[in-house]
Amino acid sequence: MDYLNNIKEYTVSELNHSIKKVMEGNFNFLKVKGEISQIKKHNSGHIYLTLKDHEETISCVCWRTNVRSLKSIPSEGQNVEITGKVSVYSPQSKYQIIIDKMEDEGEGTILKRLEILKKKLLEEGLFEKKYKINLPLIPKKIGVITSESGAVFRDIVHRIENRFPTNLILFPVNVQGRECVSQIINMLEIIEESEFGLDLIILARGGGSIEDLMPFNDEMLVRKIYKFQIPIISAIGHETDTTLCDFVSDLRAPTPTAAAEFAVPVKEEYDFKLRQISLNLIKLIRRKLAFQQKDLKNISLQLITPNAIIEKNYQTLDLIEIKLKNFLISIFKAKQAKLKIFSDYLKFYDFKNKFLLIFEKIKNINLLSLITEKAELYKLKINEKKKLLDSLSYKRVLRRGFSVVRKKNKIIKDSTGIDKGDIVSIEFSDNKIDAKKI
Repeated sequence: MDYLNNIKEYTVSELNHSIKKVMEGNFNFLKVKGEISQIKKHNSGHIYLTLKDHEETISCVCWRTNVRSLKSIPSEGQNVEITGKVSVYSPQSKYQIIIDKMEDEGEGTILKRLEILKKKLLEEGLFEKKYKINLPLIPKKIGVITSESGAVFRDIVHRIENRFPTNLILFPVNVQGRECVSQIINMLEIIEESEFGLDLIILARGGGSIEDLMPFNDEMLVRKIYKFQIPIISAIGHETDTTLCDFVSDLRAPTPTAAAEFAVPVKEEYDFKLRQISLNLIKLIRRKLAFQQKDLKNISLQLITPNAIIEKNYQTLDLIEIKLKNFLISIFKAKQAKLKIFSDYLKFYDFKNKFLLIFEKIKNINLLSLITEKAELYKLKINEKKKLLDSLSYKRVLRRGFSVVRKKNKIIKDSTGIDKGDIVSIEFSDNKIDAKKI
């Protein structure tokens, strides 16, 4: 037992410091994989946790300065790979790992789980184009759901002001962490229940790791976006980042700036297109009016005027006059022939002289002059009718300084029949013009 007399003696503090020196000297930086448990976030900003596998545990601590550089806030049950140094906490005689870096060890598991969820939603039809809502051409009011502290909202505002200034409303939310999903869903519900009058929504955040973007792969959020009645542009992460929210949104933008470009057109380009459309429309209207005026002219040439009707009746009357004269002459000759026969029969009777007297009276009647008088009388009556028609014609009214206003060949009786922008035709006694109500 002499060897026991040669054992070096230590105080508790000396022993702990010696162990600490040995531990920290032999174990510099190392990587350890395990599952997080018993996580505690101190008011100081430090995070204390236990890392475990299926058999053992080890204490870990992440100082506040290193917490800020973590890709995501660690959570209970998360499988991680930590990089750090072994350290001994002498007051409690325990060793621990000082965490310098932490990565999600289960990224492959996350991607696999994400792919399963994507396939499930795809089979349900949530990503089909037929369910997507068309974006408005020129939205009057746009809602932006993003963080109020980041540069995303400023980038969107700047780009929209340069392209086509419109009303923007910021709906601030956390765009990473545990509260991200619930805040976004809650904000969408607020928009639904309130009367903001939004025409379009942009859901945006900057780039990040797969862990940072995981809230935008949440099934509840995806289904909420699917049922939302206002069109949504998804602008999450960088161009290479893709989330389930991108698939279910009505339009996916590679960046928040691109989302602003999709949301509104360039005002100058839009004004130019409007001018071109207006010019083309004017040309089309003029061409249509020219065709209609040509058709109207052809129709007017086919119409029979009152004068033409009268002139036609004059000709008909002249023909009737000639036929009547010939008819009366033939009747007269036939009567003369009959009278001659009767005179031959009566010459042997005593009253021959009476018949001769009657015959002389008939002979002396000028039938031609009688017919002429009747014809002149008819002409006089026709002229009177012509004057009456002429006095009733609207042309006579136009020569007195009046005009006729027509819209689509219908006469306008008062101002209520003309609306702003209508094109009307105004007829004067000598010409016609077109006019537009301003």
